[in-house]
Amino acid sequence: MSTWPIEWSWRPVGRCSASSRSATLDGDEIYVDTLVIKFEDNFVIAGDALKGKALLLFRRIFTDRKRPAEGEVLDKEGQIPQSYAAERAPTAFERELWARFWELANDPEEAKRKGVRALHGEAVSTRLRKDRVYSITLRSTGELTIQPVK
Repeated sequence: MSTWPIEWSWRPVGRCSASSRSATLDGDEIYVDTLVIKFEDNFVIAGDALKGKALLLFRRIFTDRKRPAEGEVLDKEGQIPQSYAAERAPTAFERELWARFWELANDPEEAKRKGVRALHGEAVSTRLRKDRVYSITLRSTGELTIQPVK
């Protein structure tokens, strides 16, 4: 088993500054648990200003040696994710989606009226190596990936 010093940074695309936090995690595999809001394809294809890309909340980070509930909390559920708050003021629409996330996740008709295709949790994982830095990317369609960048 390995012990990993983790520095968690997030930087909106096109910005130079980043916010960061750190933690030490025990384990060989790391999991990043998220909540994702995916909009109907027609909004994404059109590049709609409000619904043209998926939204993501980094819920928590944990390893194969910890239960998810024991993981490090990254963003608080029901609130605007820190990465968005750092980039710009959230819209009333975004605040409503995050505040009502689980309600809308269980009411597909109401979600559809708001242009939302899906709301759910999603996690990515990888086996860490000491000589690597990893990047987590959210595509506009909602696909989440974790990959080494060096």
